[in-house]
Amino acid sequence: MSLPKINKFITTSMNQLLDIGIVVVILGLVIMLSINVFLRYVVSKPFYWSEEISLFGIVFITFIGGAALVRKKKNITISILFEIFDNKITDVIKVVIEFLTLFVIGFVFWQTILLFPRMAPTVTPTMRISEGLYPILAGVGYLFMLIFQVNNIISAILGNSNHQTKKINNDMKVPE
Repeated sequence: MSLPKINKFITTSMNQLLDIGIVVVILGLVIMLSINVFLRYVVSKPFYWSEEISLFGIVFITFIGGAALVRKKKNITISILFEIFDNKITDVIKVVIEFLTLFVIGFVFWQTILLFPRMAPTVTPTMRISEGLYPILAGVGYLFMLIFQVNNIISAILGNSNHQTKKINNDMKVPE
């Protein structure tokens, strides 16, 4: 399988999986919390477990949202290097930055894996679910981030990177 085909596979199937996951979790949280509000204020018998499930959902959405930002290349950048150098040098800088980003995401993913054994023995107060689920949910988000970052590296190497860089507008210079 060639590099452009791998790039296309990642951008199509993984994008759909990520979007479906986000929609399902958010929709599930909205429905559950809406039912819980009704039960709390009308019936006076709320779900005792909705807060814990909501917290798991929020953790999942946070890290999957991070993956969506990596996918859309909306992560934070300092664009001064892109404004100073010419296109050939900025292309090299983009590839180096993509590799550094991959390293950071990989390091944090590894730390999440190391966190699991420490959190797994503790359980949530009401539902008695292992708190090891938190690093698992974060790890899924980081795994998506890693996959999309590899895709960003492939795009940068192939030269079709879409970084959000802005050039300085020469009309806005202060007169001397």
